[in-house]
Amino acid sequence: MENIERMLLEKKDFCKDITFDNVFGYDELKNELKLVASWWNNRNEINKKGIDIPHGILLYGKPGTGKSLIEHALINLLDDCKVILIDGKNTSNESDEIIEKFSFAKSLDKLVVVCIEEIDILARSKERQLLNELDVLNSNSNVFIIATCNDVYAVSDALKRRDRLDYIIKIGLPNEEDRKSILKSYFTKSNIISELDYDYLGYITYLFTAADLKAVANETLLRFGNNPTNNHVESVVDMISKRSNKYYGEYAVDYMTAVHEVGHAVVAYLNDEYFKFYKATLESTSTMSGLCKVFPTNKKNGDYNRIIADIEISIAGHIACKKLFNYSSEGAINDLEKARNRSAYLVNTLGYKGLDKLLSHELHSFKPSNNKMVSNEKNSAKILYKCEKRVNKIVKKYKKEIIELANILYDKKTITSDDIKEVMNKK
Repeated sequence: MENIERMLLEKKDFCKDITFDNVFGYDELKNELKLVASWWNNRNEINKKGIDIPHGILLYGKPGTGKSLIEHALINLLDDCKVILIDGKNTSNESDEIIEKFSFAKSLDKLVVVCIEEIDILARSKERQLLNELDVLNSNSNVFIIATCNDVYAVSDALKRRDRLDYIIKIGLPNEEDRKSILKSYFTKSNIISELDYDYLGYITYLFTAADLKAVANETLLRFGNNPTNNHVESVVDMISKRSNKYYGEYAVDYMTAVHEVGHAVVAYLNDEYFKFYKATLESTSTMSGLCKVFPTNKKNGDYNRIIADIEISIAGHIACKKLFNYSSEGAINDLEKARNRSAYLVNTLGYKGLDKLLSHELHSFKPSNNKMVSNEKNSAKILYKCEKRVNKIVKKYKKEIIELANILYDKKTITSDDIKEVMNKK
């Protein structure tokens, strides 16, 4: 194995000049991590008081959420430290690399940050070694662990115990305000000469990661130069959303696809307390054929009612086709499966209609009786039946509007919220 001393990294080489100014949003988390950094910078004084400093942090979340960025910014707050990297993907199963790196880190007389990347992969084969190394850390240790992973459930509870990895922190998706800030930062840095509506762009990038937002800015600039319009950015957002379903050929998009998407759109429009319809499109070069984009509102409404509305929107495409044209589409299978999952979630996880309905699916929880499982299935089916009944009434009431909107969508290939408002307000 390569000489271990050559694997000791300078902070400036590993983290560059990344600070928390490069991390948008997450203000509460940043303040907490700044506090942890201050403890380590004053560890000698704290140790004299007999107080233990947290020795391990685990950052987890979807790829692209900014775990590495936060890790680097935190390390840059630490005074006079070195870095040793353990990469979960590349650590050899045959070597004693973990033992050697930890031993070397503990032999130094200064703060050493051991960064364990993709600890979920590493823990599958090296958990015992990791446990042994974490257990010998104490209040006088100079070793600080920062671990990252995508799948926190693959990391055992033993490793996540206090005094090993003390802080278990989920890095979620940026909210709407954060998305606006991230996009504005990337475009401003590129000195664009146009004015963009960041409120609108932050809205239409719902569920985008920080990495996705960077890709939006980069691809917009590559395609349209430094004078992009909102429409340019929006077209790139749509391309990135649909790229995994891109088909280089041509599908014949039928009229029933338009009816299906309009069914989703109309029920979403009528549930505007919980969801906001954005647009529906027909795609002749996509395996999805049609797409209806609906975003949840930021209003704080009860989880129950929001999920009920979500179920109704999901089944509306299928019901519109079935009720108006007696047509069943194979493409509705995913929608119906989503509706079934959401109704089961209401009963099994949120205890919908009473705590006696609660059924935990946690790995180490009790095993429910067959009677309870049958009861929960019946309650879930009741939810679906009531949702189906309401959507049937909506489709019947707005039959004329749904057909008019389907005609517009089939001709124009796109309808927006303005189209929905114009047609629906005629009634």
